[in-house]
Amino acid sequence: MKKIGILTFHRANNYGALLQTYALKRFLKSIVLKVFIINYLCDAIENYYKLFPKSLLKFNIKNLIRIIKRFLFLPLIVYFNFKFKKFKEVYLIDTLPFTCNSISSIENKYDIFITGSDQVFNPQLTGFDKNYFLDFVKDKNKCFSYAASFGLSYESLTEQEKMFINQNLQNFKYLSLREKQGMDIVNKLSNIKSEVHIDPTLLLNKQDWSKISKIPKETEFVLVYLMNNNKKIMKYADELAKNKKLKIKIITLKFRELINKNTFMPSPQEWLGYFLKAKYIVTNSFHGLCFSINFNKQFFVDFVPTNKRNSRFKNLLELTNLGERLIDNIGTDYDKPIDWSNVNKIIEQEREKSLNYLKSIAL
Repeated sequence: MKKIGILTFHRANNYGALLQTYALKRFLKSIVLKVFIINYLCDAIENYYKLFPKSLLKFNIKNLIRIIKRFLFLPLIVYFNFKFKKFKEVYLIDTLPFTCNSISSIENKYDIFITGSDQVFNPQLTGFDKNYFLDFVKDKNKCFSYAASFGLSYESLTEQEKMFINQNLQNFKYLSLREKQGMDIVNKLSNIKSEVHIDPTLLLNKQDWSKISKIPKETEFVLVYLMNNNKKIMKYADELAKNKKLKIKIITLKFRELINKNTFMPSPQEWLGYFLKAKYIVTNSFHGLCFSINFNKQFFVDFVPTNKRNSRFKNLLELTNLGERLIDNIGTDYDKPIDWSNVNKIIEQEREKSLNYLKSIAL
């Protein structure tokens, strides 16, 4: 039986990053029992989630204000990080920590290495870290990806980024990508075979996710999940809640927004519970969109089509024929029915496609 090591953004304090890591591991374990999340400490990712990242060390008034705010919210930050830490310890962290200097020591411990999902191929996020391209593995027949994302378009890449990606794509035997946009980059920069697969969170069904979720006591509410503050979405959600005479619950990753009594920061398990229980969901998060679809919820989504990182929204909405769920398209038709039987059929077909791919490299 092959032993598989997964390299991804499992240390990020972000719901989507942690849940996609859990999903890929869980799905692979249904095929192969020996699946491990490699506890890799990427310098750029570690710095981003520090209480005081390097970007704050340069003295100016703006940074001083940010530092003061972090001190003011310190108890909340510590409590929030504890929730994420517990989830990682229980479900994700399988090995001792490895750094860029020590990760090469594990090459012979695994028969297969898989990098992905998330934006593991985005040099702007990883600080040009070659290890997410499995550069530390000498035997390239052991190197694969699953639903890996660049988070960028070919046109937006700098010459330095193109050169870096071109050199490192050669490390792989086969590539699985999350967006068609990613396949375009691969085709223009290499001759490596690739195909597009769904985000790992969609590999598990509603029943699978309910097993680790914590269901809230609240009933009949509008759930709002924002990756960034958005007055347009909040106005839409407020009008929806008022029209339906429902309470509104707002999940945020911004501590300064917790002054709103309806805003909170749940654990990953609680996050799942709120998505399972919501009557309506309004979001501008990609993983918010994934779970809304997966749980067959009446949802409304908003994103900026011109944003270079938003092709993932467009791809998923096109795949499931749900483009009408954009706020600008659906307007106030809050109860417009969705053909969930057709959507679920499409997702199931994509799961089967992913299963076949993962079986082909894992067995």
